[in-house]
Amino acid sequence: MGYNTLGTTKSIAIQSTAMKYIIIIVFLLILIKTNVLSQTENTHSQDSISITYIANAGFLIEMNGKKIVFDSFFKEGFDKFDYPDSNLIFQMKNNLPPFNNIDYIFVSHYHADHVEPSLLIEHLSNNSNTKLFCPNQVENILQKDSSKYRIIKEQIITMNPDTNSYEKIKFDDITVTACRLWHGKKENNDIENIGFILEIKNKCIFHSGDATLADFDGLNGYLAECKIDIAILHNSFASIELLNKTDSLINADNYIFMHLTKDFANMFYTFFTKNPDSINNPYIFMEAMEKKTYFFNYK
Repeated sequence: MGYNTLGTTKSIAIQSTAMKYIIIIVFLLILIKTNVLSQTENTHSQDSISITYIANAGFLIEMNGKKIVFDSFFKEGFDKFDYPDSNLIFQMKNNLPPFNNIDYIFVSHYHADHVEPSLLIEHLSNNSNTKLFCPNQVENILQKDSSKYRIIKEQIITMNPDTNSYEKIKFDDITVTACRLWHGKKENNDIENIGFILEIKNKCIFHSGDATLADFDGLNGYLAECKIDIAILHNSFASIELLNKTDSLINADNYIFMHLTKDFANMFYTFFTKNPDSINNPYIFMEAMEKKTYFFNYK
């Protein structure tokens, strides 16, 4: 029987060439996947702000390499507002993704649909690098658990300006402005409700806490001058008849409305879908852990 060395050589050459192409293709696929993952995981890069809805007034913000949480560590919805489910609470307690490596936590006031002291303390205890910004009343309820408070007290930064005034501090590479705003009901006049303005480099976010449009005077126009990129506002600011007043008081480029019952969320979602020009770039989050990323073009 004869042995066809030429055919064997050609076959080996073809296989070798095919293998080279396969290796190149695999390399390109890995490169593409790595690039996509990099873009996905770095939505908090300098030219974007990523916002994840947790529940009610709770949001996770990713921007400029920082992870920031507003009013998310709570368990109570009063049978009408969204609240974190058991899986989210477990993640919060144990410093697990997406609540791992949180840089800053902001709590607007001490009401149970905004903060649960034991949950917040447990998270802070598991992440000693996290800083908490809050009014004095929030720190006071954390102090009730004296043994655990001693562990976290150095992580707490209190801000407590007088009513309808503000105070500003610089911390690391961020600037935080605390605005003392009326909660919106006479029986809540003693509540230290803080709306926080957060500036990182050239981007600015405002979270109103439970300030309502009915009792909001815009701090004599201060907010309108702050060049806010994204304003996260209590549902009263979404009043269809008063959107022009909201825009004049806040003057933001983008608006997110929060603290909504399901019925109100559906109503506002429908309205803004049909009337997208009623205010600058309005948005309503409809589901827990829904994520929206805002991209910005630099000149």
